[in-house]
Amino acid sequence: MIDVFVGVGSNIEPDVRIGVALADLRERFGAIELSTAYQNPAIGFEGDDFINLVVRFRTVIPLPEVLGILHEIEIRGGKDLAAPRLASKTIDLDLLLFGDLVIENDRLVLPRPETLTAAYYLKPLSELEPDRVHPVVGRTFVELWSRWEGEAGPLVAHAVACNPVSTRTRGRPELRVDDLRVAVHLGVPDSERENPQEVSISINVTFPDVPEACSTDEIDGTIDYGVMCRHVIALVGSRAFRTIEHLAGCCIDELSEMLTESGSELTLEVRKCHPPIPDLRGGTAFIMRTRR
Repeated sequence: MIDVFVGVGSNIEPDVRIGVALADLRERFGAIELSTAYQNPAIGFEGDDFINLVVRFRTVIPLPEVLGILHEIEIRGGKDLAAPRLASKTIDLDLLLFGDLVIENDRLVLPRPETLTAAYYLKPLSELEPDRVHPVVGRTFVELWSRWEGEAGPLVAHAVACNPVSTRTRGRPELRVDDLRVAVHLGVPDSERENPQEVSISINVTFPDVPEACSTDEIDGTIDYGVMCRHVIALVGSRAFRTIEHLAGCCIDELSEMLTESGSELTLEVRKCHPPIPDLRGGTAFIMRTRR
């Protein structure tokens, strides 16, 4: 099991956004431990104060897949991938430490540099594991924080929900179809589209209220998930697709026509399973959401 530390931050509806992200982290990784959350001013641009904390969990999931899950949760949380680095954020999930792994390349630096330069991460790390040694500088986090504390000044604590419940599911019934495996001709070059590839399609429908059909055994007003699956299978088997994004878009267009209740929300995830992408152990996924 690897100890993983993730920095969580938001300055757009932070209580809601952070609560959703924590619920998603718990759902994907199991038990999580939270540091104190701190309120911090935006630096380098005009914006509302950020709320930041650090989450620790243990996992056997390999690093590439952990990064993929964090990215997926950010997308679910409404992160604008095109926004500049110095801008307001709905949610940021920064991988700070992955055990004692040290990496530095164009795509990833571990430990994250902010573990030495940002009080809003250094202080929480010293709370969660004060005697842990920073794998680069060789000092414990409590030692590192004691050197910083005088310069950083007082940090303002901010209460967050200890047992957050995702706003995507709070009090709202759901219909879920998980991991529907289908064969699809997918790929940019013609040669890649010749042989079908296996993809996993997951469907989630969230209702604004408990459907009336739940109070009876009548089928009127229900959503036939079998029909949904058959529609998806027929669609992906009828043509070839160059991109996973276009495949997801066609599926969500097809399924959104089946939503009958106003306020329903449909989320669709398409994940490539086989053949695997070389050197990418976690695979790739594309997520879309629509609301009626």
